Amino acid sequence: MFHSQGKVVFKVRKIINLIKQSNNINMHVIKRVKFFDLFNQSFIIDFEVRWNTTFHMLERFYEFKIVIDEITTNPVLIEGLNAAKRNQLKNLVLSADDWRAVEMLMKILKPFKRVTDILQGQKYQTLALSKVTERILFQYYENFSASNSKEKYVSEIVKQYLDKYLNKKISNEQKKASLVSILYLFNLIAYNKIDCYL
Repeated sequence: MFHSQGKVVFKVRKIINLIKQSNNINMHVIKRVKFFDLFNQSFIIDFEVRWNTTFHMLERFYEFKIVIDEITTNPVLIEGLNAAKRNQLKNLVLSADDWRAVEMLMKILKPFKRVTDILQGQKYQTLALSKVTERILFQYYENFSASNSKEKYVSEIVKQYLDKYLNKKISNEQKKASLVSILYLFNLIAYNKIDCYL
């Protein structure tokens, strides 16, 4: 099951790269984005060592769903596009299950985006928050309400990795530092410097 979500992310990246590399596709997408009055104008590609970039990539991609479906199911509408590129697009059609996988991955990755936002803050010390944000993530996935078996499966994998790296591989000094981090977070919340809701 997890493999199928990986295939969807791979497909998303492939579509985005194809759009960015082909002037004809890119110009068509820009026109259609304007036609549908979509707020954002460009795609985002993720960067594997940044936690939140996959969430941002999927979120933006999902915003363009109507355009993506159009160009992959009917690439003949794109002016000046050669047969090879049309075939590439046709081979990248996202099924209803693929789109549900994108939605599910966004739901599962959203807490990582929120935690990354907290850790990128500039009005407070972020290092002190690292352990507490790990705890927030772990608690989120501990209490995650999956709406189907795929979500449950993926959230369980995330929880296992978090447990492995957050509970089993930390020293006593790090555990003590967690208490200081929690107190620091409560102080920031009390002074409305951050919003801790995931």
